[in-house]
Amino acid sequence: MLKHAWIAIVISLSTRAAAGEQSCSFTAINAYLKADEEKFAAREGVQSNERTGIVPDPHSCPPSDQSGMLEYMDKYQVDWVDENTNAVLIDTHQCGGGNKHGQYFLISRGEKCDLVKDPEIGDMQFIADRMYSRDGVVYLVGYKWRSDDPHCCPSREGTLEYVPRTGRYSFNLHKSRRQ
Repeated sequence: MLKHAWIAIVISLSTRAAAGEQSCSFTAINAYLKADEEKFAAREGVQSNERTGIVPDPHSCPPSDQSGMLEYMDKYQVDWVDENTNAVLIDTHQCGGGNKHGQYFLISRGEKCDLVKDPEIGDMQFIADRMYSRDGVVYLVGYKWRSDDPHCCPSREGTLEYVPRTGRYSFNLHKSRRQ
């Protein structure tokens, strides 16, 4: 009986920690998307879209004609890097349809989440299929677009290695799928 109580406590604490990390991640992504939308509006001389940000799932999206530039979370991955650091990878899609597929890579330290903007991760840059960490390095394995790749089909498989402690990264291409 005591063993089951401990398991329930561990599950409860890990669920709360994951919820806090997701909330922290959403806050960082929303701030980034809002700032990006405001820069776009100023550059193009148009009014900024009020509906910019991220929601937890497609059911949280407003009707298509009111969705603006909202994105919904499709996939959420967290990997432990060290005793103070987690890596978070969030895949998104555009509310109301559309071709936009986003991906956000964040480093979480306690209650602070930092969006990693360099290297550029996301649509038409690099999209990770999976993430893992070892010895303080985060490995993102996925695909990179070549300049002549269509939107649907990035052709260069590779691994992005990111060191959260220093912010340094390298991208290693695997053998090309195109011959």
